Amino acid sequence: MPVLKQMWKDFREFWKSQVFWALMISLIPLGYQWKWGLLSIARVRENLPETLAPYAGIVVLFLLMNVSRTLFVTERDALRKRRRLQKREELRAERQAERERNKPLVYAPNLQFRRVYQNRMWIGHEISGHAYTAGLLEIGNELSNERTVGSADEVRAHLTYFNSAKENLQTKCPGFWSTHERETRIRTGESKTLAVAILHSGWFTDLIEGVPLKGRVEIHVRLLDKMGKLLTDPIYIESRFDNTDATFKRIQAAS
Repeated sequence: MPVLKQMWKDFREFWKSQVFWALMISLIPLGYQWKWGLLSIARVRENLPETLAPYAGIVVLFLLMNVSRTLFVTERDALRKRRRLQKREELRAERQAERERNKPLVYAPNLQFRRVYQNRMWIGHEISGHAYTAGLLEIGNELSNERTVGSADEVRAHLTYFNSAKENLQTKCPGFWSTHERETRIRTGESKTLAVAILHSGWFTDLIEGVPLKGRVEIHVRLLDKMGKLLTDPIYIESRFDNTDATFKRIQAAS
């Protein structure tokens, strides 16, 4: 059916030229019949099929030529379309391969615990802010002899505080880095510090929504990337708080 529709469409677009050439070709049998006297009424009545046979042949010939042309054009267009699609896919594959070749290599970071200590930390605006005593956890992106270490981007800290009775005092995510950011970037070989406690008329987990910290408190720290994937093993900190002082040390596992 599609071939017949295409053939009819082609005929409607070029019917004038086809009729013209059909008439020109018809002059050949017409001249032959006129020369030999085959066009008299009596001869036509006696031999009507033989008289009309050449013209029917011309019609069949043009019909076959139209079908052949339509099939040829259809197959040619389909072949060109396949070749265009194939070339497009090859170009797309080449561009993708080129992008992959030019894509910079991404190496995993190597975040490690360095130390946990007490120090002064500036919080707030550089003019109106204040310095507070804080418990700071230093995390380094350490070099390695075994592999290439990449930068750690958009690092977030998940902190959980437990008292001596193993009760969850607070869960914070993200934690507050000393760079005044909720997430940070640690380049290869560098380190950043994370505030795990703030001294302000007593020890608190933070200054805004923090809970008070007293006595023995265990802090579990998990470092996450932007997809929530752990960047290193959890870090466990054991701390003891009194009114004005605190001690911090790392322990190997949750007690």
